[in-house]
Amino acid sequence: MRIHPPQMIARAIPFLTAAALLASSVVHAAESIEQGVVERLRQRVERGETEAMVVLGQAYGLGMGGVAQDHAKAEALFARAAGLGVPGAARMASIHGFWGRNPDLVTITAAALHGAQRSLEAAELPDPAHMRTLEAAAERGMPDAARLLGDLHGNAGDQVAALRWHVTAARLGDVPSMALVAATMEGSERPEGVMKAAELYARAAAAGHVGSMARLAVIMISGSHGAPPDAIGGTAWAIAAARRGDAASQQALLRLRESMPDDAWKQSEEMARRIR
Repeated sequence: MRIHPPQMIARAIPFLTAAALLASSVVHAAESIEQGVVERLRQRVERGETEAMVVLGQAYGLGMGGVAQDHAKAEALFARAAGLGVPGAARMASIHGFWGRNPDLVTITAAALHGAQRSLEAAELPDPAHMRTLEAAAERGMPDAARLLGDLHGNAGDQVAALRWHVTAARLGDVPSMALVAATMEGSERPEGVMKAAELYARAAAAGHVGSMARLAVIMISGSHGAPPDAIGGTAWAIAAARRGDAASQQALLRLRESMPDDAWKQSEEMARRIR
């Protein structure tokens, strides 16, 4: 099995892990793991401790801390953490899954993701070689590469290319791109476009995107976008978004609670508890 330099992969970590939990401190934790600690981490994973899943996942992804580099094991650990609600973990599972299936692209995509993200933040033109690498990765199914290409083209003022790559990213499962494309399609004059927007919001909401939860709540409660009115289901999404800090949903719930019968409100609360 080809082993990829951990330093190169780690350079991409700030881009790959937007959530604070998966920031550089976790990488340092993975680097400092000793073999005796790995077994204890595995025991903590078996007990369902998400922090241990994240640290051990990074160790496998980087090939550090006395474990062999294994993107499949990293993917499995991050996927398990994602299922338990860890922010950013689903994205890391996707990245390591792609790298496990495409070992020839690990080093160059890590460098391209890192370099292109820095160009985006600095509002500079990206390295053409990085763009070509991201295009190759997106064509082989890497959601993050497609989303970053959309962001880069949008930053350069090419909104047509930006939307094309964001649509690709959404199709590949990138949640922020689903929400972005949904917002774009809401302005469509074609009914099928508006209905597709609702579908994308639903997919993004189910994957934990708070803004999409809030928008889906409004759509369901109002019965817009071709969807039949569903006050109970829509309120459940509003409760879920409010509990995750969405201010507009928090305000809307004050009005909804006053207008809903107690039994309907209880149904909404029960549905919201089942939303991850």
